[in-house]
Amino acid sequence: MAKNVSVDDLVKKTKTLGLGKPDKDYYGLQGLDPNTVLYRVCRSNQDISKDIVCKAKPGSPESKRSVNQHINSGSTHASCFISTTASRDVALKWAYYTKETPDNVKKRNLPIIEINLSKMSGMQELRDLINLTNQEVREHFISGATQINRVKSSQEVLFQWRIPKRNSSGEIVFELWKNPPMPKTP
Repeated sequence: MAKNVSVDDLVKKTKTLGLGKPDKDYYGLQGLDPNTVLYRVCRSNQDISKDIVCKAKPGSPESKRSVNQHINSGSTHASCFISTTASRDVALKWAYYTKETPDNVKKRNLPIIEINLSKMSGMQELRDLINLTNQEVREHFISGATQINRVKSSQEVLFQWRIPKRNSSGEIVFELWKNPPMPKTP
């Protein structure tokens, strides 16, 4: 009888056999312009006067969730990843409308932060970034047609553990996007 093996388990197994590059080889900008502004739709109760931190605690089972698992479960399960988007339009749609199913769209109004990558030069968080807009990076981390389509349409870029509020010089890395325009219903 065959054992139930997940895609993530198979990916890990091929890496241990030396058949794939390690995850860290896919971290960083990977073709993303260092002057890019990323967008994050925050929870209504999220304190944006401080660093944005992931929901998982270091060493917890949740902190070991893979990128693919994070994408598959969205915000319903904690992980060490923080989703952002390279697209203003995607951020607006996430902030103002639920995107779960096209026939069940609900209005909402969530805050959006603008993250200025140029203010993060040399920071570990920038070196640990996972740019899923890059096809090679996406193919390394993501499997399954639904997840691939979700990541591509969302133009997703992941931070690991935190998005710092300030850099080492004290400059502000992210700010609230003030008065973003409301998009048309998706």
